[in-house]
Amino acid sequence: MPQDTAELNNATCADEGFRNGKPVRCWEHRGCEGLPGLTGNMTDECPHARTDCYSPCPADCNFTACQRAWHKVATSVDLVLDPTVDRSSTIKVVCRFCEHFLRFAPRVGEDGSLANVAPDQVTSEEDNRFKIHLF
Repeated sequence: MPQDTAELNNATCADEGFRNGKPVRCWEHRGCEGLPGLTGNMTDECPHARTDCYSPCPADCNFTACQRAWHKVATSVDLVLDPTVDRSSTIKVVCRFCEHFLRFAPRVGEDGSLANVAPDQVTSEEDNRFKIHLF
């Protein structure tokens, strides 16, 4: 469940991405949450904030730039390419390369989550088919 947006925005460098001993799950919040739009809440007007499908905020959106003290672009190849990270758990593309997200994100298959991943090996004719959704 997403944490309170106001709480995330009040973070300091001393927090280092943790609240009550647990990593902050900042990747669950859109950058436009809580901002006023033209006619109401910005999230209601955002074309990326769709509820009918997985639609992460693109990296070039003005509101996805992370200003949090713990945001750091990962430089470890092993961390960036870690196959156990559930990249579909983030709502912003920017987070997929953030060291904080890659270290503390949910893992594929953890807690009964069903992440969409391509199989490493095809074991039968039916296993080699998967859907790609273009947004």
